[in-house]
Amino acid sequence: MPETAARQFPVNVLWALAANGIRAEVVGDALLIHGDCLRALPQLAEAGVTDVLADPPYSSGGIHSTARTLATSNKYQGPKARGLYPEFSGDNRDQRSFTLWSTLWLGLCREVTRPEGIIGVFTDWRQYPATTDALQAGGWTWRGAAVWDKTEGTRPRKGAYRNQCEFLAWGSNGQMGKEGPCAPGVFHHEVDEQADFIAPEYVRLATQSEKKHHIAGKPTALLADLLAICGDVILDPFMGSGSTGVAAVRTGRRFIGIEMDAAHFETARKRIAEEQGMRLAEVIPPKAVIYVSAAAAEQAELKAALDAYMAKPLPEATTLKFCEYAPSFELATRPHAVWAGLDPAAKPAAA
Repeated sequence: MPETAARQFPVNVLWALAANGIRAEVVGDALLIHGDCLRALPQLAEAGVTDVLADPPYSSGGIHSTARTLATSNKYQGPKARGLYPEFSGDNRDQRSFTLWSTLWLGLCREVTRPEGIIGVFTDWRQYPATTDALQAGGWTWRGAAVWDKTEGTRPRKGAYRNQCEFLAWGSNGQMGKEGPCAPGVFHHEVDEQADFIAPEYVRLATQSEKKHHIAGKPTALLADLLAICGDVILDPFMGSGSTGVAAVRTGRRFIGIEMDAAHFETARKRIAEEQGMRLAEVIPPKAVIYVSAAAAEQAELKAALDAYMAKPLPEATTLKFCEYAPSFELATRPHAVWAGLDPAAKPAAA
């Protein structure tokens, strides 16, 4: 397990996100960002990212263009499961545009990741060549592939081989370190309990995974296994319902997640809070200024401390709202919980 000392997220990162109008919220050991990763990633240069685990929209699920442009629930779910989860964005690119777009975000991820850091990118058989091309075009050193065996719990296809695996194309930011554990190359985890068919008698009776929260969600246990060779700060530019974040904090790591779909972002923040024993009292509005975890009697003292830290008084309209959980880092020696839509004009004089 990685070291857990000095777990603060740099204040400069939070200011950079706020200055660009990007909602960011700290939930314990997780920094959650609501927005497009192409806008958010450049603000994370000082975030201390050690490794990246990404599950981008595959833009797959069909041979022809008409199939690729269908709603994600139609492409990836059978009739019995359809409608259980919200749709997700960004899954309608053709392969050429998918490769170009992947090169962009992969390059941005590499720029904010430590040297020797590892990246793992989920993909399927259709997009594997495009994904490995984009991985290298983004500046990463392609190292190979790991396999997620979804077991025979996947949908059967008469007269054909079952599509029961997905791939993790992985690489490193330059040379790799020579220390650390050796992870397996094949991971056996069942997809979920929402099957549209009766499995045949030869199906391995894998333990049922936790309840799924996303159309394309991965089992949390799988993600935790993949993190075994990773460092302390995990970046997921396509957070979805937060399963990688849950796996990260469960294994003693910090997490930075980016998600553009509002419904999935709210699911992720609640799941990651609950994993850390926190209870979120409300949905944070995008324009909130400062949220603090303190008793009401401490408001004046804390406001004065914030005024001193920022080297200018807070605007009169600033509201200090109180949450029911404690954060993972401190400001002016006192804990605070959330930064969301901070006023860039109030940027502190010193980092």
